[in-house]
Amino acid sequence: MTMKKSKIIGITVAIIVISMILTIVMNMRASSDKEETVEHVELFTDLGEIQAFRVLANEKVEATKIKNSWEVDGIEQKLEAEKLDALIHTIRNLKGKEVAIARKDVHLDFPNVTVELTDDDGNTQSFSVGQLNNNQTKYYVEHRETQTIYLVDRQYIETIPLKPSDLMDQRLVTIPINELVEIVIFNGTEEIVLKRDAPYTKEEKIAHISGWYMWKPYEGIYSVTFQAMEEIYQGIPELKLSNVVQDDTETGIEESDFHITFRSKTEEETLFIGNPAKNNHYYISREDNNETMTINTELLEPFSKQSFDMIDKFMHIVALEVTKDIKIKTSQKTYHLEIEQQNDGLAITLNNQEIEDNAFKKVYPYLAGLTFDTYVGNQTTNSNNAEIEIAYTIETEEKGELTERIALIPINNESYLIQKETGASEFSIRKEKIEETFKQLDNLLK
Repeated sequence: MTMKKSKIIGITVAIIVISMILTIVMNMRASSDKEETVEHVELFTDLGEIQAFRVLANEKVEATKIKNSWEVDGIEQKLEAEKLDALIHTIRNLKGKEVAIARKDVHLDFPNVTVELTDDDGNTQSFSVGQLNNNQTKYYVEHRETQTIYLVDRQYIETIPLKPSDLMDQRLVTIPINELVEIVIFNGTEEIVLKRDAPYTKEEKIAHISGWYMWKPYEGIYSVTFQAMEEIYQGIPELKLSNVVQDDTETGIEESDFHITFRSKTEEETLFIGNPAKNNHYYISREDNNETMTINTELLEPFSKQSFDMIDKFMHIVALEVTKDIKIKTSQKTYHLEIEQQNDGLAITLNNQEIEDNAFKKVYPYLAGLTFDTYVGNQTTNSNNAEIEIAYTIETEEKGELTERIALIPINNESYLIQKETGASEFSIRKEKIEETFKQLDNLLK
């Protein structure tokens, strides 16, 4: 009887404890939900356009807007205008959730950072930054004039520059990406010349997805892969210095055999990369600047590839939508693909036999996707020795019909040399790729 009574009491106590825990959890959730739904309000409501700001931290940062540009005390180097404008916009439009808390409890009685903003009418307002909240997502911030404390997202507060050098333009390339027309990379073993333009009609360019072409080191002009150019495009804004070198370290800049030149129609900027530095960095310098800096090695990777790894390796790049016909001639057989663009799709014949649109689209990638395998150097050959001849004809607005003829000349038992009528003969393709393409074309004729 006593044991049963003890069990009942134990169960009752457990239920009470569980109920209390659930109540606390629910209250915490309710409190959290309430906190998230509290309106975030602007810290500054009576300020006009900001003309000056001052940051008081371990170092003092003072910036003044003169006409449409900013000047920062103690900084003679160029400032990153977009960064400054974004910073001012962020600070001017800070929002937070008002909280009731003692200044001394969140380190606002002796703050480490205070920011003063002055507008075009000379009005000044300021705020101080205290400590992070418990979950490290927001700072306690006090609007000094109203003595109101807010919780403000840390991502906005951490944009505040704490020293003048934080506002320096640390980009090593300042030419806007959309204005670049040429990039020249000399990596010590080869000179790679990339250009935005090539001597092709607009119809020929349709299938060149990246819109950039490699003019060197090869004799021919080849399309740069989309991935290679995407990495370069993303990499250029990230080319930023890490530190300025103050000592006489052997940097290797003067003997540099690795340099990159960026050109627009009106500007040119060259970077010289020297010896490896500490902590996975390289020494680097701009042509127009005597300072030697360091840069993270990873930032140089998009510009450190070999030329062969940067080009589209298609034997011939042509868009199906502008292709009129393709003729393939061997000693044993001939294929003649005729393609007509119609409103409801393609009308296709192969050796005068009508081919279904869907069936053709499954086979066409074998022909259009023929890729070369090896660089064999520019060779002088006789097209009379060709085992296979392929002619691609397209329709252009500028020049009417254009035909590109390609001769495949055997150089050994496994490979053909690709000899283009309008280009160099410098790459080979494995014979098995051509044979597989013929098999697919034969399947269409069955």
